Amino acid sequence: MKTWIKAFPAWLKFLHPQVLRGRLIIVERNGGLGDLLCLFPALGALRRQQPGARIMVLTSQVFVDFVRQAKVADVVLASDTRGIAWLRRLARPLFDCHALLPDEMVPPLPRGRIHLMEEFARILGCAGQSLEYPRMCVSPKAQARVRRLLQKACLGDRPLVVVHSGPTWAVKQWPVSHWQELCVRLQSEYGVTVIQTGVDSHSGDPTVCAPRISGAQDWINRLSLEETAALLAQARLFIGVDSGLLHLANALQVPAVGLFGPTDPACFMPPDRVGRALSDASLPCIGCHHHASGPLHWRTGCPQDVQCMKGLNVDLVLQRCLPFLL
Repeated sequence: MKTWIKAFPAWLKFLHPQVLRGRLIIVERNGGLGDLLCLFPALGALRRQQPGARIMVLTSQVFVDFVRQAKVADVVLASDTRGIAWLRRLARPLFDCHALLPDEMVPPLPRGRIHLMEEFARILGCAGQSLEYPRMCVSPKAQARVRRLLQKACLGDRPLVVVHSGPTWAVKQWPVSHWQELCVRLQSEYGVTVIQTGVDSHSGDPTVCAPRISGAQDWINRLSLEETAALLAQARLFIGVDSGLLHLANALQVPAVGLFGPTDPACFMPPDRVGRALSDASLPCIGCHHHASGPLHWRTGCPQDVQCMKGLNVDLVLQRCLPFLL
């Protein structure tokens, strides 16, 4: 009963003639902060294509507030909200889509070398429309909370660099020893404060924990998503693997250097920022996630011992970071 009562205010928004006549669009996407950010432009294209419909987004509970604040849908609900199946039967939606990417299908299909925004636009039936990488902003209250946390930890005096090492697929992680050397050199050579942020678990494998970086301030699991965005907004630079926080930093217009191996940065980074990403183009298998026959890795490893990530040396990463540190 409590779950019904909690969901009741959201359902009131659907007592609308357009919904009851089937002018409802339901899009479900449960995983991945970065995926959601790249879904937003496709939702905008869908609204332009169907201006008379009401859009409902179903997502994981942890992302509900984030999607609501983006104002890309009329209503945003957690995927496990009571009554979703009933609504689908009653409203007979104009469009009802579980936005699965090709490699998430059963059996999995190959991923093309197109931007993730475009992939979602194709899934939603609005390919060919103009898509712009989303831009986000942070509330003043969240920024004030994070400033107080920085001051309390005596971290407010030096320029701030935020790093994110994962957790993610094993084939997308940069070696911990590389991270440690990078953080030591950032602090000793450029006089910055380095904070490691993120969460301790990975949605694809809850047994995987975020590798800690000695020498960095450990803020893993300390911040909400909104506070993490506020921390990024106050940073001079973000450095991270291919993950949701890299997407978030780009959406916040924070200078960001992304470390890529099996995935192609041109498919994920904002088009005008692809040059800030790093990958070892000398390897014939680079970007193997987008191979025509399907990914050549198996997420936990690969036939080449993940040389694409291990071969990214610290000097190269520092060189890419240099313009934002001086």
